[in-house]
Amino acid sequence: MARKPSSALTAKTVIPYLMRRGHLTARELIENGVTVHDVSRRNGNFRVVQPSGDGLLIKQAREANAIRTVAWEGRMYGAFQALSEFHPLRHYTVPFLEYDADEGVLLLRCIRQARSLAARQNAARFAIGPAAHIGSALAALHNTDFGASLLRSEALPRHPPHALYLHRPDHMHYYNASSGSLQMVRLIQSFPDFGGLIDDVTEGWRVESLIHFDAKGDNVLLCSMTGARSVWLIDWEMAGLGDAAWDIGSILADYLGVWLAWIPITGEDSPADYLSLARFPLITLQSALRAFWKSYRLACNLNERAASAFLLSATRYAAVRLIQRVYEQARDEVDLAANDICQLQLRWNILSEPEIACVRLLGLDLISPEGT
Repeated sequence: MARKPSSALTAKTVIPYLMRRGHLTARELIENGVTVHDVSRRNGNFRVVQPSGDGLLIKQAREANAIRTVAWEGRMYGAFQALSEFHPLRHYTVPFLEYDADEGVLLLRCIRQARSLAARQNAARFAIGPAAHIGSALAALHNTDFGASLLRSEALPRHPPHALYLHRPDHMHYYNASSGSLQMVRLIQSFPDFGGLIDDVTEGWRVESLIHFDAKGDNVLLCSMTGARSVWLIDWEMAGLGDAAWDIGSILADYLGVWLAWIPITGEDSPADYLSLARFPLITLQSALRAFWKSYRLACNLNERAASAFLLSATRYAAVRLIQRVYEQARDEVDLAANDICQLQLRWNILSEPEIACVRLLGLDLISPEGT
């Protein structure tokens, strides 16, 4: 079991810590100098960067419930590092240095001039190349056999994501939920068919491979480098055994969620009018989604029948992920906004008719033409 660190790192103590661990020498410090950037949020996060652009990322758990997850992330990076240097997954994960169990500190190499996929998405930039690499990266993850030592680990999460149970919250959700979030739950519960559609998705959950569990723009790094190493998957705290379609649906939802966020939804327009209200055409992200899906499908060698079934499952999971977005937005609301209600209507439509949503909304073919 991971134990609580004896002390929390700060911008002043990071450098001495790295020197004690042998990751920074006095000579390097004197000759080159470094800059420490405190980018802490829930965890203590620091970037230590040299003038050349090389650097280190330090991540330390600060909250009691994060100690286990950061320790697990360290174990995940260790498993990636143990793969052959020619293994495709090594090309999509940040270089691992060590996990210091005594202090609960994860040390990684920084990626030069990297920006998150979310930053590009928010600027309405949906490049095809990075999307294709994300598909290849997730395929490499889902197709990798990590061996019994990791997959049978007691620490390895195996439960379905909590997003599948937002409409049936347990007492902990009630304890932590805002008034707006609880109103969203009550709204879904007032329409039994809505909850039934989510239950149908949950019943289809399969435990088949190691998955990221939180694939989204914030957890994908991009840079201007060419080749496979221009994309990196990060933040592996939630990784566990589960349904590979969940990761694919998460990426579909992430792209679609950005497009929806740019629509001025007031509650006066129906979902059928969203296309005309969008600030940029849906086709701009559909091209990226097609590249993403094609790359994943080919890397997994899915035949037409398997690909169609998998994609339908991923589309339903995308709807659930979008419901989760509304729930998270409502955390800061006293009352559920009209915008949130309209967003839920669209999610219901996707769950009710995933085939139509897949083709018309996501721009993806359920039966892939031969030779593509």
